[in-house]
Amino acid sequence: MTEPDRWRPGGDAMRGGAGRGGRFRSPMRAVAGWLAALVAGSAPAQAATDCWRIDPQDSEVRFHLVALGAIHLHGRFERLTGRAWRSPGSGLIEVQVEVEAGSLTMASARYQSWARSPEFFDVQRHPRVLFRSDPLPLALFAAGGALSGRLTVRGIERAVAFDLRAPGCSDPDRPCRLQVEGEIRRGEFGMRSRRITLSDRVALDQDLAVLPDPGGCAPPDGPPPGGD
Repeated sequence: MTEPDRWRPGGDAMRGGAGRGGRFRSPMRAVAGWLAALVAGSAPAQAATDCWRIDPQDSEVRFHLVALGAIHLHGRFERLTGRAWRSPGSGLIEVQVEVEAGSLTMASARYQSWARSPEFFDVQRHPRVLFRSDPLPLALFAAGGALSGRLTVRGIERAVAFDLRAPGCSDPDRPCRLQVEGEIRRGEFGMRSRRITLSDRVALDQDLAVLPDPGGCAPPDGPPPGGD
């Protein structure tokens, strides 16, 4: 397999020519940077906003893997929903992001068809990709670190940890852009084909527009299901 557009730091090939630019980052590091502002700008016990939503019209999730040791393949998911909330009484934050797998796009129609097929994301049988974080203390978002939680891909749920960055927003009561980065091993989610030509590691990058949503996103009842 080959891909005509190669990724390079600071470029936008990862978005199939339609990106905002900047260094490639993964699925959940952005949420952390924004949530860190909760610590910097407000008292730990109380905040003006306890609930946020991700704007699906201004957000996307991207992925990147390497073929033949040198060819960079890039794709993105164009439809997603998400939210974050502070657990009552505990002050801990949880984050949930759900991606519509069928919204996957790539620069090459051939590679796009392959990535949607049962060989890779298998979007017909497993129409969503879901991440839900563990309840995490505000101090973690101030200092950066691991955003741990559960990721469901192809109906397979695994524990994961994505990397959090420094605060990206100064005021949690205002709209903000978030970046979260990490990677998964595709074999752990049932994507075991083409092991010789394709890397097992898949990098994930979430570019999320987060909006305050007071009282608008009550925590879901119980843990998310592990399958579709």
